[in-house]
Amino acid sequence: RFLQKYPNSNRSAVLLRELAEEWLVQEEYERAVRTMDRTLKYPQSYNERAELYYTLGETSAEMGDYELAREYFLTLSDEHGRSVWSPKALYARGRLYLEEEKYAEASEAFELLRERHPRNAMTQRIGTALGESYYQQRKFPEAIRAFEDALPYLDEENRTKALYLIAESHNALNQYADATQFYRRYLRRVDPDNPEARVAHYGLGWVFHKQDIFHWASRSFAEATDGDDEIARKALYYKAANEKLSGRSREALETFREFGDRYSEGVFYEKAMLEWAITAFELGYYNESIEVLLPLARNYEELDDPGSVLTFLGEAFYANNEYSRAIDSFEIASELESLDPALKRQARFQRAWVLYFNQAYAQSQPDFERVHNEAPDTDIGREALFWSADANFQIDEFGRAAPQFEQFIR
Repeated sequence: RFLQKYPNSNRSAVLLRELAEEWLVQEEYERAVRTMDRTLKYPQSYNERAELYYTLGETSAEMGDYELAREYFLTLSDEHGRSVWSPKALYARGRLYLEEEKYAEASEAFELLRERHPRNAMTQRIGTALGESYYQQRKFPEAIRAFEDALPYLDEENRTKALYLIAESHNALNQYADATQFYRRYLRRVDPDNPEARVAHYGLGWVFHKQDIFHWASRSFAEATDGDDEIARKALYYKAANEKLSGRSREALETFREFGDRYSEGVFYEKAMLEWAITAFELGYYNESIEVLLPLARNYEELDDPGSVLTFLGEAFYANNEYSRAIDSFEIASELESLDPALKRQARFQRAWVLYFNQAYAQSQPDFERVHNEAPDTDIGREALFWSADANFQIDEFGRAAPQFEQFIR
């Protein structure tokens, strides 16, 4: 009745604001928004209207309608750009884009704040937010500039975060010296027992790895291996890989053994087990290589790369003088429907070679011939042609051996 009787009174706006506050206390956000939106139609001061737009934006965000919230924030700045609420609204608008992981829109929103209010305190706060939005878009040079511009104005927590993301950005750009510098600045600021420190050591490991400084890389990855999360698991694998790349195969073998003790499935498990088996094989520990691969081979249908596991298991059996088991492994691999044809030919060739080595010439010859027929212009196809001819020769099939030798010579 009051609103109907005094539609032009500034007290009408006050009344509606109080009503909206009652709805907010009761967490009736939609009713609060409708009431405040209605308030916009009544007389009020410039700053009061700007503040009302801001409250509308925050309330809309509270009820989960980010699009409506951003619309109110932008309208506030468009219509009340001289008010103290305009930079706050533009900052909040960018923050909502970040929460929805709309990084391109977030960077545009923060750039608008910088354009309209270049000297405002809110603009100085956009450094980490703007830098992070560029970082998430993989616009690393822009991210670095935004973070470095913001560093003088950041509190300790945000400055530490900015240093880490600057390091990550330099790492992504393969700017190794700068990446190393900022990782180390970051690590000097955090507690060594802080889980976030492990993430930085992991990144630093990649900086050294990409420069082929494998012994430093393995040392950095070692600093990230504590814990049970994915970073610890990956770091342990890459520690072993870089130890091997730096020529320290025995240290790599110990690290792969540790990986096998700590993990029995999950990310990198299959790959680590295969690398463990290869490393043991190269050091002459054929039994260990077999023991590592057998559990995987028994469930080969569940593997991502069954061909590599079965083929290498066959190699280990062969090196360990277990010829029948080697043949079985190669045969399973050669018949896998999902296996790459080149790997299937490799497995078939290896099976034939084990048979040939054991003087089972008649049994080996068809596999050699099949490998050649499937890929006559490849190295393995040409080699298979020679051994097919030789197997025919060994079983006195001279009429078949001669043309194959002749074809091989041509």
